[in-house]
Amino acid sequence: MAGQGGSNVTGALLALLAFAVFASHDVVVKWLGEAYSPVQIVFFSTLFGFPIVTLMLIRDPAAGHLRPIHPWWTALRTLATTVTGVTAFHAFAALPLAQTCAILFAAPLLITILAIPILGERVGPRRCCFTRCWPISR
Repeated sequence: MAGQGGSNVTGALLALLAFAVFASHDVVVKWLGEAYSPVQIVFFSTLFGFPIVTLMLIRDPAAGHLRPIHPWWTALRTLATTVTGVTAFHAFAALPLAQTCAILFAAPLLITILAIPILGERVGPRRCCFTRCWPISR
């Protein structure tokens, strides 16, 4: 317990660094969006991250990482992720930064609401309270 004060400070500083990296990423995408297509930005951001992810997957001994158990669901998820990335990067290029961030921050709220009619999920009292109180917290 004696060294916990230092780990709290380290954790807070790492969190601030992570927030700065995420904010810088949004600004860089907005800046690149003026000259390049969102498809190109997504392609190269994925291309630069691919070697790191590949090394992580190769080192993982668990089965099912390099050869998916359900390839069609994996293909659908890949398509959905690609469409989401392209549309989000297009939004960064075409809309003001604050408006784009507000739309992206609303995604969990929309997913929770749409899970009821599309997936037939039952939203319990905790999740219902969260979806009602979420706009107040922003």
